[in-house]
Amino acid sequence: MELNNLIELVQENGTTLSKKVLKDAIAFAKKSGSAELAYELACVVEGKERQDMEQIVLRAKEPKFCYLFAKDIPGADVKAHEQVILNQRDVKYAVEFASDIPNIDLYKLFDIVICSKNPEYAYKFALEVDITEKLEKSLLKDLTLSTKVSKKLNLDKYTDAKIANETYKSEIHRLALDKTKKIIDILQQIVIDSNDSTYIELFKRDIDGADTKKLSLAKSRIVKACKTVKVDKELTK
Repeated sequence: MELNNLIELVQENGTTLSKKVLKDAIAFAKKSGSAELAYELACVVEGKERQDMEQIVLRAKEPKFCYLFAKDIPGADVKAHEQVILNQRDVKYAVEFASDIPNIDLYKLFDIVICSKNPEYAYKFALEVDITEKLEKSLLKDLTLSTKVSKKLNLDKYTDAKIANETYKSEIHRLALDKTKKIIDILQQIVIDSNDSTYIELFKRDIDGADTKKLSLAKSRIVKACKTVKVDKELTK
């Protein structure tokens, strides 16, 4: 059976596949190294067979199926799939991964977007990724930061543990908001530097924390430049 037909068979029948067909499909996936087939099979098998399918996906190094595996398959090795995205420098799936997968390295995925200088993905990162929430969760796990914040706030003076904890979390939230603002500013600058009036307008309209005045000025400059070019062309006819 051809690969595409086998993929469709697994998609359509899933857990109702006979043991023989499932065994043959697994053998085919191992032989072909198809990340798509391995992912589809991982949706219907468990245990060692699922682990084997995951290894096929990781070896294939295809960002799409690493993203899907991390998103859809319980117990997936998220860090291993994330590393494929990072190594491949795939900006589309860097954004998807940051948006949909918990416990990721936000800054490393963000770096891919920065390096791409792509206004579409800068806008999508700002729009689709809950930056503050992900940063806050990451900061709460940072033991070194925890010590610094506790010392700064002098939390030892609190006799009520609940109030001390709320004070600590409030400070972490403030830090996350500050870091979010810096990320949004960088993404906004990518959009402005692209001179893409469409994404400048979208960023201004949709992104919380965007500098609407700065974006409006950027769009005005582009419109003015376009008019100047049009006039110059008319004069040179």
